Amino acid sequence: MAFKIDIKRDVEKFEIGSKTFELELQNEKLVKYNAKINEVVSKSEEARGKEDDLELVDALREVEEATKDLIGIFFGNGAYDEIFEEVNRSSYVMSKVIEQIVEAVQIIVTREQEKNRENKKQAYYKKKK
Repeated sequence: MAFKIDIKRDVEKFEIGSKTFELELQNEKLVKYNAKINEVVSKSEEARGKEDDLELVDALREVEEATKDLIGIFFGNGAYDEIFEEVNRSSYVMSKVIEQIVEAVQIIVTREQEKNRENKKQAYYKKKK
């Protein structure tokens, strides 16, 4: 007789348009998400400071590539293009969707980090007893 053990995957689901994407919540991925978000924010801030049109265009391309990478890290390769199709290829709507995704991911990362800290604290106190 075999025992069946269900393993719960640690993911958050995002419904974007008619598609559902999964964000994996392993500790190393949470760190990666935070680092990539910070990179995109930094590149966006750099782009805002550009006054020369050519420099601005180059900076905006870098931001777009970093954003595509970010969405790929969150939901897998090709996810950016799938979402872009869901928003009828509108850059404005896409930027708003990305803002919402990043905000939600930041909330999730913070929640998971707090949960991990609490678990470590409880494990520490159990050892002390």
